Amino acid sequence: MAATPSLYLVWRCFDLGVILLLAVSGPFCLFLAPLTAIRWWLRRERWSLFLLSGLVIGIVLQGRIIAMSSRSTIERIPIPLGTALESLTKILAGQVFLGALVGKTGYAEVASSYLWNLLFLPIAIAGILALCYALFKAPLELRLLIIFGILNFGTALGVQAIRAADPLPIWEAMKSPTIGQRYYFLPMIAFLTTIVWLMSRQNPRQLRLVATITLASLLIGITLDWRHPAFTDLNFPDYANQLAVSPAGAKVIIPINPPGWSMELVKQGNGE
Repeated sequence: MAATPSLYLVWRCFDLGVILLLAVSGPFCLFLAPLTAIRWWLRRERWSLFLLSGLVIGIVLQGRIIAMSSRSTIERIPIPLGTALESLTKILAGQVFLGALVGKTGYAEVASSYLWNLLFLPIAIAGILALCYALFKAPLELRLLIIFGILNFGTALGVQAIRAADPLPIWEAMKSPTIGQRYYFLPMIAFLTTIVWLMSRQNPRQLRLVATITLASLLIGITLDWRHPAFTDLNFPDYANQLAVSPAGAKVIIPINPPGWSMELVKQGNGE
């Protein structure tokens, strides 16, 4: 299931460049490095060990960044996580499983209907069963991808990653179709890859049929989310002019997208 490393130097440099870019673009390397080490231990491929070295560089950089941010003087208002089994189930069912298939618009329509309270539990159970089946039956690479998605998803649930405009508990805000989609991207990829694998001939015919029908619902999401809505015009030039004529030390609050969010700029003494 994994791609064979290229024999050409240019493509190997490309692979390493992608790994290095991934390592410095976020804390993903903290999870990807141990999974890469597991794959190397089981496969004993020299190229995997080489890629692992790139991830280790990312771990050093990300560890430094995390340490610096933990000492930041920026005040963060603590928001309760609001942990609850029902909230977790709805996040999984809506944001990860249903959202991956019918998109943000489709999920928003279903979540706002009276049927959602009847559907979220069966959807969550079906998605979890599919992932569990793949964890036992799928090739190593898919199992590692699923674990990677779970680790990223679990981290988003366990920290104050979401900052909603309204001071809702974190898990309560994470149920909203318009909040935190970036935290569900990797779990979605793992889920969709699992559905594609379930369509392979090594699985029972009935399971392949269900997986095919499930994957076909992607057409709904593609159709509904084909065009992304334009950003709301919040008259940014007016606020820029307001900042320009303000005295040094003045604070200007500028609304930003999505509506309800804002940023606060402090006018510096040198016209900055």
